[in-house]
Amino acid sequence: MRRYSMVTFDVFSPRAFGGNQLAIFPEADELSTDDMQTLAKEINLSETVFCFPPHSEKNTAKLRIFTPGKELPVAGHPTIGTAVYFAELHGIQEGESIEFIFEEGVGPIHVDVNRQHGKLIARMHQPIPHRTNLTPIGEEAALLGLDAGQLHPSIPPTGLSAGVPFLYIPLLDREALASIQFRRDVWESRYAKFEETSHIFAFAMDEKEPTRIHSRMFAPAMGISEDPATGIASGPLGVFVAENFFAETASSVHLVSIQGADLGRRSVIQIDLKREGGTWTDVSIAGTAVQVGEGAFFWEKK
Repeated sequence: MRRYSMVTFDVFSPRAFGGNQLAIFPEADELSTDDMQTLAKEINLSETVFCFPPHSEKNTAKLRIFTPGKELPVAGHPTIGTAVYFAELHGIQEGESIEFIFEEGVGPIHVDVNRQHGKLIARMHQPIPHRTNLTPIGEEAALLGLDAGQLHPSIPPTGLSAGVPFLYIPLLDREALASIQFRRDVWESRYAKFEETSHIFAFAMDEKEPTRIHSRMFAPAMGISEDPATGIASGPLGVFVAENFFAETASSVHLVSIQGADLGRRSVIQIDLKREGGTWTDVSIAGTAVQVGEGAFFWEKK
């Protein structure tokens, strides 16, 4: 019988029992793809990450990331959480920083970690987002259980991806966001059949703070009814917001996405964008993570 050690973190929260939960298997060498999917389904968190030795000696580790329903080529909160875990192992002190390079399905992902005021802050540099080949369906209000007047009046839903595609639906205000009653029947009949529309990201701009966004994400195709924090969706979210709500001449944009509040697991995701000559050159997200548990699975594979 083999013992597989596991640690758990809460990501995008400065304290335990907030943010998005993550399970990390630091040594997954003998696990097959089916084994990892079985464990991710059993643990039933938004994502579980499995660490392997890197193919290139200049990189830190190879990560494979699973939701309860599928493997992802890249993800935000598992990358942030794993970087904080590795930084803790390295004993990073106040004011110090370290860079990790993780091999993920989309290629090498660079993450900078530093300790500020006792907390480790990890910054993930994401693939530059691109628009997806999306054919508008036009039933977004019904999908979210809202009235048509609760959608943003002038900015239509748009598909973007930084490795995982999402359909971004801008809403009129925070009240509309809190009122969402996700319609699984509408999703199954109209949205689930296309990868570009199977993961739904709804958001509203803060009425008082122009750089703050309130967000919710629904991904039944991943086995996730609603996600407390979606890091890989947050970079494209920042680009979408910057291109529609900010001056085109801005060379840098800083945003904060608040997600998970409606689930009682408030997550804070920092989003930073840089561009030159109208082209985005760096899209990054940042946040904290705290370890909340450790344990092991015992498995006698046949």
